[in-house]
Order: sequence, then structure tokens, then C-alpha cells
Amino acid sequence: MKKESSIINVYKALSNESSVRLFTSIANSNIGTQFSMTDFSLSKPQYYDKINDLRSAGLIFKLKGKYNVTSFGKVIFTLVKMLDKAAQEHWKLQAIDVMNSAKAMGTDKSKVIDILLDDIEIKEILLKEPTND
Repeated sequence: MKKESSIINVYKALSNESSVRLFTSIANSNIGTQFSMTDFSLSKPQYYDKINDLRSAGLIFKLKGKYNVTSFGKVIFTLVKMLDKAAQEHWKLQAIDVMNSAKAMGTDKSKVIDILLDDIEIKEILLKEPTND
């Protein structure tokens, strides 16, 4: 089977909670930790379908019977963690949007962002000037 690391394959591989939990467990584990399908409340076919999707997307590989995260998978895992942080701050991000859309920003936008948000990476994203990349 040909492994492709397209973004569509990554989205497919991480398209549900159990897949994300499985990938996160592999990425957070010590190299070569073995997992059981019962750890994720999955049937045998479901477990192997999810493992196959993660492998096909180039996120994990098997070595000596144990699953490990690839270098590409490490990058994607970092992005998954960032998405999780953004989801946890969602209501604060909505508050910033409301202030922006209502032109209620009597104070400096960067001050409001600094007060509302704790995560430095999210602050940097919001304060970064748009570019034409």
C-alpha cells in the first residue's frame, strides 16, 4: 500500500475522537509502547481501520510489533495540540471577535488579547500581521 502524506489523508485519519485519542496516545507514549484495542473501546476491525488510516497518512509506523510516531506525525501532533488549545480558549476568542466586530476596542487590541489569553502561541497568531504567503 502506498503511503501518502496529503492533508486529506491526515484529516481522514484524525476525523473522529477515537482516532485522535489513539494517535495522541501513540505520540505521547514511550517509543514502542504497545496498545490494545480495549484501551480505546474499539472492536478489532475498528482498531485496525484506525491504525491503517494513521499509517496510510504517514503519521505512525510499526517497528518490532509496536507503533511509533513518524517525524511527520510529530509535526502533526504539535498541530493537534495547538488545535486543542484553541478549542479550550474558544469562548475567549469569540469575545475578541465580538469586540472587533462591534468596534468596541476602545483599548489596544493587543492589550485585550494579552488580558484574555494565556497561551503565547495563540497570542502570536492573533497579533501577527496578515501576509500574502
